[in-house]
Amino acid sequence: MPSLDLHGVPQDRLDAKLIHFLHAAHRERVRQVEIVTGRGASSRSGLPVLRKRVEKWLGNNKVRFGIVQWQTTNRGGALLVSLRERS
Repeated sequence: MPSLDLHGVPQDRLDAKLIHFLHAAHRERVRQVEIVTGRGASSRSGLPVLRKRVEKWLGNNKVRFGIVQWQTTNRGGALLVSLRERS
């Protein structure tokens, strides 16, 4: 399963990284990808700030990238994203 690790990625580069990654997944006809956001242990608040931002981005781009659903992994540091099959 393709994986994108966003640890250390500046927030102003998130959109470009996600767009590039999801376009590549569609070209390769991948149906599920992993986006690693971390659990937020290093954030000032100790909360997963990056994950919330990525989840919002996924929700705003569901149709554009054929995103069916996503869920947090059992350890909370990544999102498993299901993609619609493209014809």
